[in-house]
Amino acid sequence: MGIKKRKLLIYLPILVCILIICGIAIWIFLPRIEYALVCRSNSSSEFCQNIHCGLTGGKWGQVSGGFASKKACLHRYPDAGKLCQSSSECKGGCLPGGNPSNEGYCKEDDGPYPNVCHESYTIEDLKAGKTLDCAIE
Repeated sequence: MGIKKRKLLIYLPILVCILIICGIAIWIFLPRIEYALVCRSNSSSEFCQNIHCGLTGGKWGQVSGGFASKKACLHRYPDAGKLCQSSSECKGGCLPGGNPSNEGYCKEDDGPYPNVCHESYTIEDLKAGKTLDCAIE
């Protein structure tokens, strides 16, 4: 076997490993690179908002708030859906659960509630006897 073939057999696996590592790095950092290059001057575009959402741990998608529907970035709260007695027990607030025991549930994410009126109506409002200003859907 010639010297050139031996060198090739030694360096080829090293080169393959370097290419694999570079490919993985590009796959991991590509969204950050795209955001830095493309969104520096136009961060309000939907493309840039979607990338930023993913980079911050959110989920980009269609949400409905009140009477309109739009796309937004949602970050799920760690205590989503947990039963609660007070908004202080929840990261996003305690919403009325509709049961007679005055228990509520922790809001799921930082997006709007499907009904705008219900969004600001907390378990504390229910216990204080406050009523909603508009109908709950």
